Amino acid sequence: MAEYDMNPQAQLTRDRIGATVLKHLESRLLESGLSIDAVAEDFDLIELEILDSFGFVELVVGVNDDLNLEIDLADLGDEPLATFGDIVSAFVRASSAVTDSRSQGADE
Repeated sequence: MAEYDMNPQAQLTRDRIGATVLKHLESRLLESGLSIDAVAEDFDLIELEILDSFGFVELVVGVNDDLNLEIDLADLGDEPLATFGDIVSAFVRASSAVTDSRSQGADE
């Protein structure tokens, strides 16, 4: 896995969010006999039983903590989030909305 600047003030890129999601999935993947190297954009975390609803909540909390975000489950949208790519994209959209609202609040 590449090195990423985990400074909360650093720009949240798709790669950084993806690395954070992978960090939180690593133990679940290993328990299933998989490595993070097996995870591609279309890797179905639900079908392969890597994530269930409780695991997804834990993932959201962990990503929020690591990236200093305040994303609610509702912020991730109504679309099914089964694949790694879907989950990372949802976090990217939600984090952009959180960052934008913080910027607007600071401007006022």
